This record gives sequence, structure tokens and C-alpha cells, in this order.
Amino acid sequence: MVNPDGPKAIAKLCPRARKSVSNFIPRGISFISMVGSRMVEELELYNLQEDLDKSLINSFSITVRKGFDSVEKLEFANSSNSIYGRVELHMLYDQNGEAN
Repeated sequence: MVNPDGPKAIAKLCPRARKSVSNFIPRGISFISMVGSRMVEELELYNLQEDLDKSLINSFSITVRKGFDSVEKLEFANSSNSIYGRVELHMLYDQNGEAN
């Protein structure tokens, strides 16, 4: 609950606002990217660009919604059931990348 006279700074902030914004913005961007992906698929634009990766287009909106910056990280997250957080996944992905 919001407490403007609270002893801590966190009590002075609305915790629901952060949760709302952190859900709304990625979902909105994800929706927009999904519309773009769908347009590419419906208009069959894969043939117009030789190096257009179909898997990238198909998984782009999910990658954005989950907060990853590459499809490879999304695939790493899907293959690693023991990783719980996005930050932990980024760290493990970087460590795994350095080991290869």
C-alpha cells in the first residue's frame, strides 16, 4: 500500500505502478512485433530478402516479451528449466558463451 509518510523510500512509491509498467510496456512492444511478424508471414515476404531468418521472425515477439535480446537466449532459456530469472539466465548464457 502507498504510504507517503513511510520511513523507507520504497513505501513512498506505488508498488503496483512498477508492476503495471513492467508488464504493459513489454507486452505492448511484443504485440506490435507480433503484428509485424504476422504481416511478413501473410504477405509472404520471406522471398524478397534472401537472408531473412524465418525462425527469427517467428520467435521475435516472444523474445521481446520475455526480455531477451536474442533468439539464442530464448532457446537457451527454453532448454534450461532450472533457471528462474531473466538476469540469472543472461549471466549463465554469457558464462556458457565464454566457455565455448
